[in-house]
Amino acid sequence: MDSIISIIPPIVIITLVIMTRKIVLSLGAGILLSAILIEQGHLLKSIENVLLAVIHVFYSDGTWNNGNLYVLSFLLLLGILTAVISTLGGNRAFGMWIGKKIHTKRGAQLMTATCGISLFPDDVFNMFVTSQVAGPVIDHAKVPRTKLAYIIHSTSDPTCVLCPLSSWGAYIIAILTTIFASLQLGENPLMAFMIIATTNFYAISTLLFVFSSAAFDINIGRMKQQTKQLPTDHIKSNPNGSIWELVIPIALLAGGAISSMIVTGYRNSETPSIVSIFANSEVSFSLVTGAVIAVLASFAFYARQLKKQQQNIKQLPSTLKKGMKTTLPAVEILLYAWVLSDFIGQLGTGNFLAGLMEEITLPTAFLPFLLFLLTGAMAFATGTSWGTFAVMLPIAAQIAQASDPGMMFYMMSAVLSGSLFGDHCSPVSDTTTVASAAAGCTQIEHVATQLPYALICAGITACSFLLLGLTQLKSIPYVFIVVIISCLIFYFRNRKKPIEETTANIA
Repeated sequence: MDSIISIIPPIVIITLVIMTRKIVLSLGAGILLSAILIEQGHLLKSIENVLLAVIHVFYSDGTWNNGNLYVLSFLLLLGILTAVISTLGGNRAFGMWIGKKIHTKRGAQLMTATCGISLFPDDVFNMFVTSQVAGPVIDHAKVPRTKLAYIIHSTSDPTCVLCPLSSWGAYIIAILTTIFASLQLGENPLMAFMIIATTNFYAISTLLFVFSSAAFDINIGRMKQQTKQLPTDHIKSNPNGSIWELVIPIALLAGGAISSMIVTGYRNSETPSIVSIFANSEVSFSLVTGAVIAVLASFAFYARQLKKQQQNIKQLPSTLKKGMKTTLPAVEILLYAWVLSDFIGQLGTGNFLAGLMEEITLPTAFLPFLLFLLTGAMAFATGTSWGTFAVMLPIAAQIAQASDPGMMFYMMSAVLSGSLFGDHCSPVSDTTTVASAAAGCTQIEHVATQLPYALICAGITACSFLLLGLTQLKSIPYVFIVVIISCLIFYFRNRKKPIEETTANIA
């Protein structure tokens, strides 16, 4: 279709989300509208198309879509793991232990952010492991779960998009390889990725702002109104639990997943190297492998407590049910998002927006700025940063090749930055779904509380790309980012002090 009609479903979905605050209802309406547009108003054919799209999520072209099945299985297994660890008392014990060492909200948030940039192989893996480790600390410090969702979401994705040894980095390097081959350029894809990363201003400014908001406990907009939320459905914890009942399963989850990534990547690589191993690893299978190992370990701890008569075997089915219940909303939303993504592709929403970019004739100095805005809109509408990478990186390269080859890497940086920004803000993004599920808050709450932070970083990024395009100097945007974030810290700290002083006087 590739026309202006293709952007109607995303607009309708976003409008409904804002008006109703019901993500499933909004996605369902968007899916049905998309199907009706594709089938040109034939209702029965539209319904049939929706049913076929749901089936294709799991089975298409005569084969099972193992990647999707593994991701959904991983979410359910993580729900079970969380519930069993909570029942064992591992979360409680870890929270009490770390509470003796970390006494402040700032310390809890900094610990979470540090963990978030350390687990770089995959963003989904990063968010779930970080939430499991940091969740008890966050709860002990009485930091809202929406702040946990913001921290894990805004450290995992930016870290992965900047690191070549990640699923994101491997994916982008693979795209760059194809682009350079088609344009007959002699660029090394890995070195090109490293250069592009130095001007990925959204990822850089987001990481700086996350650590700033953690260090100074900066809460903006609706984040200030949030209260502590529990990640599980009132699961009774054993007061005699051990920190090892949290640490060991999570360590096995991480170790099992990373080991499986290395094994599958090595097996699938013709000429194994660090980059090729991560590029060819089976990430979703590896996540399930790690989760199965971790769940089995938690069951072993449960059996151990049964022998000590600290648990009741009759409690286990209820625990498993409550655990899966915590991640079922994420599974449902992810399923809807996949179907919508299929229809958005059929409508040609991404191609329509990309075509607008190709028709724009402006001085090349403004192209990184415009690419950032357009890819942000595209990722926001489609809910996928990876899909936007695939569509827009080749287009950015072609525009640069035709106008100013020296601007190619800057334009590609703008595409990565805009895609990440749009993905962060989109309520239909899979990373948004995973972040909210991992942190134990609703998707709407996560989107609403993260949006002010994302918009601030987007504004900084847009200005940075303008400065980069006009001056061709990386140092000027770097200085700009540091100065603006420093001013924001000063501003928000001064706004917070009068409120704290007033509260103290009232007390």
